[in-house]
Amino acid sequence: MSGVTGSHKGDALQDQGLLGSRADDTSRPEVVLACLDAGEIADLDPNGWDELSRHALEPNPFYSRGYVLAGLQTIDRHIGLRIGVMTAAGRMIGLFPFHRRGPRGRGIAIAAGNLYQFCGTPLVHRDYAEAVLERWTVAARQGELPALWRFNHIGLEGPLMALWARVLARHGHVLRRIYQYERPRLTYTEGGFETHCRQFVSKTRVKDVQRTIRRLEELGKLRFERATHAADIRQRLEDFLAIENAGWKGRAGSSFLARPQDARFARLAFRGGQGLGTGSGTGIGTGAIPGSATTVTDSLLLDDKPIAVSLNLVAGNTMFTPKTTYDEAYRRYSPGLVLEVRVMQAFFDEHAGSAAANGAAMDAATTMDGHLVQGLWNTTRMMGSVLIGPDRRRTYAQALYESGHHRLREAAKTYLKGYRGLK
Repeated sequence: MSGVTGSHKGDALQDQGLLGSRADDTSRPEVVLACLDAGEIADLDPNGWDELSRHALEPNPFYSRGYVLAGLQTIDRHIGLRIGVMTAAGRMIGLFPFHRRGPRGRGIAIAAGNLYQFCGTPLVHRDYAEAVLERWTVAARQGELPALWRFNHIGLEGPLMALWARVLARHGHVLRRIYQYERPRLTYTEGGFETHCRQFVSKTRVKDVQRTIRRLEELGKLRFERATHAADIRQRLEDFLAIENAGWKGRAGSSFLARPQDARFARLAFRGGQGLGTGSGTGIGTGAIPGSATTVTDSLLLDDKPIAVSLNLVAGNTMFTPKTTYDEAYRRYSPGLVLEVRVMQAFFDEHAGSAAANGAAMDAATTMDGHLVQGLWNTTRMMGSVLIGPDRRRTYAQALYESGHHRLREAAKTYLKGYRGLK
């Protein structure tokens, strides 16, 4: 941790407002930065982290406390994860998780983004946003943080990026886009689900879905279930894992259950933090982590048997839908599509007449164009990868390298997909 050494490390964390507060804490108007290594992250003040997640300018459940700590105990144990944490007046106001790529001094910082983190937007408190971004930019310029940063799956439009661009320009920094894509979003519209379908879903698509639902109903009792209680979520999580592993992902070795650490990650991350820590000096307990992103599961049940399940994370007024699976025995009945439609209907039903309906949204948490829901939802958000650094030759050269490397990877994936299709 930069600026903290020896046996006083815990005191310094306490003094900067990163651990639980003391009775004699005093307010500090200036923004204080500390860079923590992996071994110190669990000691961050849980209430401060949760409060920051709730008040972030742009919500990101994949940087919530439970999700990050789940990764640290499993799939992110050996990547050298670090977090730049900012506080003001003892309040956590900024959080930038990252790891380094390349040699120290010449490498770049990569915003945290494991296989299951579908957004790299840092947590920036909405009431201190400009101060946080100013402090981050100065720290990168002066060597307190790495000079070059790459952020993947970050919103390219919105309040955070607009403000960040202005701050960077003031300090002689530039932001270069590496690639971009459209991510589906669903926002509330007056008139409810039926009005939405008339305005945004083609008549042919509506008829296809209705026909598919009728065919499923001929097989048995079909119903939609949303689980919000811990015991129900745990059961549906296990159903998800089993269904996913029985399908093509299991055969390809890419399901959660195909890799023990990935399975453990899923059980920690999507159970609201069950089993994280021991409560002995880690800042976390053995129960669910309050204030972290809330897990919600949606299921399509046929005669009370789940045939499609989605794992969702709620942060702020947005529900992210990162993982969906379906029972391939019912492939011809498109249970995944039917589940998506029922989830949409639940979204409109739950927000009808709500004062918060205008700000409510669903985020598909996709990482490329062309997702199934693109023809069902009513808007998209431009997402992508950016490189941020000083307005110097090295930044532009690195951006060209990153862009070229991305294009080569995508071309290779397209070639391999076509090759496998010929076999």
